Amino acid sequence: MLQNRLPFERWSWIVTLAAVLLAEPALATTLTTLLFAGPPGDNIYCTATNVGKKPITLTIEILTGSGIADVSTGPQAIMPGQSRFTLEQGDYAYKYCRFSGKFAKKDVRAAGNRVIASGTGLIVSAE
Repeated sequence: MLQNRLPFERWSWIVTLAAVLLAEPALATTLTTLLFAGPPGDNIYCTATNVGKKPITLTIEILTGSGIADVSTGPQAIMPGQSRFTLEQGDYAYKYCRFSGKFAKKDVRAAGNRVIASGTGLIVSAE
């Protein structure tokens, strides 16, 4: 009887192991843009969109070139298909966007947008 159960037990372990290895859990993830450089008077926007099938929670920040957060949304829920953004107006020289939280990278599209005073913009995706 023990010999008959052994192949099934091996099979169940293989299936369980495969499921664990193939699953993509929502781990703590951080995405950042490149550094934006510009004169005072320019604006910077940081935007994230949930392209996944489940709600996610993330924080959007605008940081100085030395990594200090000037603006932070704090943790916020984003439903599938929805976007959130934060904005800093005027006073900046070197800034970048950081998107952090518990989500899979494949479920988020994130970018930073620098808009100069004339209205022209530069968009950079986050990785």
